[in-house]
Amino acid sequence: MASTAPSFRCWKARTVLGGLAHGSPGNGWEGMGWNPCAGEAAALARSLLDPSAFHDLPDPSECASQARSIAERMAEPGAELVRRIQSRLLPRLRGIPPVPRGRKIPGLVRHWEALDPDTPPLRAGDLSPNKADDPGFDLRKPEEAEADGIWQSALSHFQELLGELAPLHAHWVRMRDLAPEVRERATFVEEWAKASLARWTERKRAEALISYADILARLAEALEDPRFLAAVRGRIRIGIVDEFQDTGRASWKIFHRWFLPRPGAATDGVLFLVGDPKQSVYSFQGADIATYREACSELEGAGARRYVLRENFRSRPEVVEGVNEILLAAPSWFGSGIDYGTEQSSRAVEREPVEDPDFQPHPSVRVAQVAGNASAARTSWATQVARAILSWNGRLVRIPSGDSWSDPRPLCWADFAVLVQGRRHVAAFAQTFREAGIPWALYKQEGVFSSRSAHEWRVVLDALGEGPVAQEARRLSAFTRLFGVPPARRFGALVGTSPRDLQFGMDCKDPVRRGRRPRMDGPPPGPAMDPGIPAVR
Repeated sequence: MASTAPSFRCWKARTVLGGLAHGSPGNGWEGMGWNPCAGEAAALARSLLDPSAFHDLPDPSECASQARSIAERMAEPGAELVRRIQSRLLPRLRGIPPVPRGRKIPGLVRHWEALDPDTPPLRAGDLSPNKADDPGFDLRKPEEAEADGIWQSALSHFQELLGELAPLHAHWVRMRDLAPEVRERATFVEEWAKASLARWTERKRAEALISYADILARLAEALEDPRFLAAVRGRIRIGIVDEFQDTGRASWKIFHRWFLPRPGAATDGVLFLVGDPKQSVYSFQGADIATYREACSELEGAGARRYVLRENFRSRPEVVEGVNEILLAAPSWFGSGIDYGTEQSSRAVEREPVEDPDFQPHPSVRVAQVAGNASAARTSWATQVARAILSWNGRLVRIPSGDSWSDPRPLCWADFAVLVQGRRHVAAFAQTFREAGIPWALYKQEGVFSSRSAHEWRVVLDALGEGPVAQEARRLSAFTRLFGVPPARRFGALVGTSPRDLQFGMDCKDPVRRGRRPRMDGPPPGPAMDPGIPAVR
């Protein structure tokens, strides 16, 4: 399937299709076979930017052809990967002393010895004897910890040489192997998406609505008029785009047209792009790191100057040095094409040394090791964080303030923040913080997948399956805005519906309660946000 810019026609369409593209085992979609379609659903959502870009699900023969073509492109870099592993990493792995009753290191040695440059690995799991992205070394054992470091080096080489091609190959293989019933469901989703877009477009026309994507599209169209372009250039000649790494292709076309020199133009614009590709985290909103790279390359090729802002005014020097040590140790930390070398690394601004009244020597950056199953590891992690917060709360410290220091002040709860990978980690911190007497707040309790549109789409997609879940979902579908069943006909659909799902139906039906976002699963909400307590983000 041809890729398109990850932008969306409107927030409404993004919300409707967002849940489809990010199904999880906990919501019942995996059993229906939706997960293999996640990539297709995401591409479908992106194509909403341009209805003419709609395309059918590729047939198996086309998918097989695409997979073969990418595999051929992977042959040469894959052979280089095998040579690097066998010449650089395999001798180091063989030099590790034997582990009593240890089988993982010898197994990896045998597997690497058998690698053939003529048939190179096509995915990271092919480098491991158990076909997984992690051989499962026990990091508590020094020998296996050393072997894991060598394994990480192999992954770095894989990312450098095959990091861009391997996901494409895996995608086409998955699409080639889709079961017929999954293809039928994907076709249904595509047709429904087209109908949803048509209804939304008609509603915007009838109610004189305009979305953010419409604003961009209309401005881009207006800038094609030479008179309008001359008028706006005459009024605004200097543009500064902050956080440019989170800018999509549609926005960049506007800036390009507006500010960059044009042959015969009466006035030229000046454009400053301020961004850091390492901080690009808004791909789900249309950010495209490829656009960032192309824009920088084009501007530098035209003679633009690049300025690197390296001074860090926010953090203590010890923190800057500790983070640099971690990031510089892994060249592929941010993915291919994004460098973090000594010339790009951050450095603390020079300040006069001062003595903190209550300062005690400690490591500014600490990497903690947790063990056990997922639940135990999260609890261990939360416990270590809670101990650190309790030990620091109330200490008198000086905080960086520009190129100087703040006056001494005690640390309070609001000075602490905890970043977690996902919502599934929140429960362990909530319980541990409550037991430790640490007040806390969840920074963002609701998201796109807790919205009414996402829940309605879940119900409709569940209805396509089989069994009791599908039967209840078919009845609940009457309450969604997708079907528009009149209220007088809804009561009969509720017979046999569970109380929890009945509540969801009532939330969708009652006009007075439409402002609520029904919660069908997930952790209970934390305390209300308060500026004086730490936030878990």
